[in-house]
Amino acid sequence: MLAPKLHAVLHNAVQTADGDTIDVRHLPASLAWSTSHPLGPLEQAEHKVLLLSLERHQGNKSRVAEDLGISRSTLYRRLRGLGMPG
Repeated sequence: MLAPKLHAVLHNAVQTADGDTIDVRHLPASLAWSTSHPLGPLEQAEHKVLLLSLERHQGNKSRVAEDLGISRSTLYRRLRGLGMPG
């Protein structure tokens, strides 16, 4: 199950997409990230959400996981999958 905040972002992106593809333009401006980054739009959004939450909770991964509604092991797996330190 997706974290509630990520779910809301994706739901809105699906609603605003004009076809079968969601890209950066369908995400909130606060999640926009350089399209030259090697990650796809969904990974870019996830990366940004993780960075914002890590910043909000001053790197406390237990609080980040709780805030996003995921387990710590899922958080660590997602961080590693995005090339971020776990």
